[in-house]
Amino acid sequence: RSVFLPLAFEPAVLDLIPEPVERDIDVSFVGGLSGWQWEAGTKLLEAVAALPAVQFYGYGHQNAPKAVRDRFRGPAWGNEMYSTYRRTKLVINRHGEISAGYSNNLRMFESTGCGAVLVTERSKNLHDFFSSTEAVAYSGPEEAVYAIRGLLRNEPLRKQIAENGQARTLRDHAYAQRMKVVSSTLMEMLVGAAK
Repeated sequence: RSVFLPLAFEPAVLDLIPEPVERDIDVSFVGGLSGWQWEAGTKLLEAVAALPAVQFYGYGHQNAPKAVRDRFRGPAWGNEMYSTYRRTKLVINRHGEISAGYSNNLRMFESTGCGAVLVTERSKNLHDFFSSTEAVAYSGPEEAVYAIRGLLRNEPLRKQIAENGQARTLRDHAYAQRMKVVSSTLMEMLVGAAK
C-alpha cells in the first residue's frame, strides 16, 4: 500500500527571512539550468531569458544556452534561495521530463510560500495544488513569456495572485499538513497490524 505525499513548505522560513520593503527582482528561476532531464525546460528558460527582467540562479549554467548564462547571478541555496524568492515578483517553474506531465516540485511551494507568483506549466494535477487565482499556468515557452509580460504590467492582479498563492500554501501545503497524512497513515498501519 502506498500513499501520495506531496512536497511542502516550512512557514518558519518567513520568520528567518523577513519580507523586503520592495520586491526588487521582477522574475527569477532558481534550480538546474541545463541537463538531459530538463530538455523542454531548458527551452523554456531560453525563451524567458529574452525578458530584460529575468535573473537565473542555481547550477548547470556552464552548459545552459548563452541567453541564460548572460543572466546568471550565481548559486542560491538555503536562506539565500529563500531570500531570492522573498525579493521576487514572479518565479518561473518547470518540471523535468521524468514528471510525465504531473506537478510536484519544491519550487512550487517554496516560491508561493515566500509570497511570489508561481508561473508554472499546465499539468494533469496542478489543480490539486493551486487554482487559476493562486498560480499562473502556461502551455509552452511563448505562453509563459506572454503571461510574465502581462503580470509585470498588471501590479494589482500580480499582487492578488501572490497573496492567494501564499495563503493556499500556508493553509494546505505546509509540512504540518503533510505530517497529518503521515500520522494517519501510520496509525492505520498500526491498527491494521494489531488486528
